[in-house]
Amino acid sequence: MLIQTNERLLFLFNNVFITEYIDQINQAVYSTDNPLSNYQKIDRQKFCTIVELMGKIPAPTKETLDQLSDASLAVWDILLYEMEFSQIFNREMSQSGINLSEDGVEKTLLFLNRIRVQLEGDEKSYIHKEIQNIFNLPSYQNNPEEYIRSHLYDIIPLILYTWSIVNKSQFPKDTQIIALLLFIHSHDKGLIEQVRTGEGKTLIVGITAAFLALCGNAVDIVSSNRDLAIDGEKKCHSFFQLLKIESGHICSEDDDVNHQSYRPDSNTCQGNIVYGKVGAFKRDILEEEFNNKKIFGTRYLNRKKYLIVDEADNMCLDKTRHVLKDINNSDEISKDVEDITQFIKENINNKNIFIPDYMKEFVDYKIERWVYSAFQARIMRENDHFVLDISKTDEQKNKKQKTITVLDKDTGVEQYSTRWNHGLAQFLELKYRRKLSAESLKAVFISNKTFFQRYQHRLYGLTGTIGSENSQSFLSDLYRVRFAHLPTSQEKCFYQISNQISIEYGDWLDIIARESIKQAKTRPVLIICENVKATENIWNELIRHSVPLHTIEKYRRDGDNVEDRFAKKPATLGDTIIATNKGGRGTDIHVDEQVHKDGGMHVILTYLPENIRVEEQAFGRTCDQVWNCDNGYDEMNCTYLWEALDVKKCNQRNQHYCAKPEYKNLTCLLYEQSGNDG
Repeated sequence: MLIQTNERLLFLFNNVFITEYIDQINQAVYSTDNPLSNYQKIDRQKFCTIVELMGKIPAPTKETLDQLSDASLAVWDILLYEMEFSQIFNREMSQSGINLSEDGVEKTLLFLNRIRVQLEGDEKSYIHKEIQNIFNLPSYQNNPEEYIRSHLYDIIPLILYTWSIVNKSQFPKDTQIIALLLFIHSHDKGLIEQVRTGEGKTLIVGITAAFLALCGNAVDIVSSNRDLAIDGEKKCHSFFQLLKIESGHICSEDDDVNHQSYRPDSNTCQGNIVYGKVGAFKRDILEEEFNNKKIFGTRYLNRKKYLIVDEADNMCLDKTRHVLKDINNSDEISKDVEDITQFIKENINNKNIFIPDYMKEFVDYKIERWVYSAFQARIMRENDHFVLDISKTDEQKNKKQKTITVLDKDTGVEQYSTRWNHGLAQFLELKYRRKLSAESLKAVFISNKTFFQRYQHRLYGLTGTIGSENSQSFLSDLYRVRFAHLPTSQEKCFYQISNQISIEYGDWLDIIARESIKQAKTRPVLIICENVKATENIWNELIRHSVPLHTIEKYRRDGDNVEDRFAKKPATLGDTIIATNKGGRGTDIHVDEQVHKDGGMHVILTYLPENIRVEEQAFGRTCDQVWNCDNGYDEMNCTYLWEALDVKKCNQRNQHYCAKPEYKNLTCLLYEQSGNDG
């Protein structure tokens, strides 16, 4: 750590340390009665914290050095922490193109000391009183946003403190506070933040939504699936309630309940917050604007509307064109489609197939696409592109008819409101002998792109994987957003072992089973599969290898609530979770602290995703805590770690980079020290 410290800063530290502790040093050197110093002002942990923080100030200014020189070493950790926070904040503000005066930056950083002051007495009563006093002010009632933004240094500490009270002293981390500040100061343009998996996006969404609602805005929050929307609102509901902000979700099967979540008759100065899937929001917009149903009431009438998108890359980029990709486009099938299309057209012209005159132009336009859909339906597989089962929504309505439900393979989500067009849904119904439905000919629809653009520059998003420069450029041009890359709260040690490829399906299953059994001896294992069918096959393979049934958990369908099980009893060695990509996005799997010593959760990705973002999301389920050096092969050659931390490799070839267990700091150790706890 000292090698990485700036020379001038290290020299100053040495001088201050010698000056303040010369008496103790002399006592330790010359006294025979008490040879060990008893440091009253600074203990070993604080000393190491100061040294670690010094390494994060690569180029201290003269003002920084003067400030540290005038301070006692006992408060250096606080000063260095604030300097590091200031560096990150200024860097992200600059890179995101957010303009803030020097005075504004200074004021924004000063409130850090205030939010850490613990209040005395009944905290909830205090917060209720403070919030009500704000709501009663004429200046707030006349213009809520102007009042809130002019009193940021009172409001932000109150919001953060409220979260810590509701969530059992879970005070927001530095990166989460920075994420909030960036959203607050990006009010002239949209912003998408890259927040790595495990850094608490739910908290960031909650505190950002609360701030915007206190400003009197209508806040909509889009999650990538129904389960995450319900869970996100549930986790933040008590927090919103304490701030006297109404919240709800539109994921119920009862439309009246969903519509009430918008609080259409609300006349409060503060806004309210609604969670949901993008499809649910679009459905209600169409019902309101084209079917003249009064769903929103006055919610958007005199308020600005903001949208916060969780997994923004998936919703804004992957789903911008929500269409089915061609499964097989070989020349042979294309020739067959052409021949069959021509054959049908000839029979229509010869009156062998009767088509009403008013439909002929439409049929002539659609027939080739219908024929192609027939070929697609022939090769589409159950439990891959769709599931054939009684949907969870139909179960609640006591319907027992199995239906075809579309699966989104990138997220593992069952899309109940999605229907394939061009006759594909009908050909699948014929193939599986389901009740035949009519193809919708409605011309009223709203695309994801149009939906997001309705919010103009009030579009905020979070994602664990923001994508390449081309992806960012595309999103910036499409939605007028800027980007911010937030650092992790702790340095992470992630290691990807060598890939394995199997030609035979049976060998592929066997390798997965053996690897999961091997890893489960020391840590929990998460197996992420491409589709539902693969989860079933791997489950059967594990059973064939005599893995105890009670140690295997499936997470593949709506209603498989894996989070509840591992919230009650954290995942530990021997536990195996088999999941589709539902387990790779937004799922909080609590892991026993003891297994972090062995690398945390081990993730097996059983297929090659279509884009790098899906792959990074999957591996984001592991290494969500710093772990130590128990397994040498896990520590060495961490090429991913070097790229993530943007640091130089160890100077010596016989050294590796790992996290020391006692202080969680990363350092270089000799290879022979692997596995000895540093």
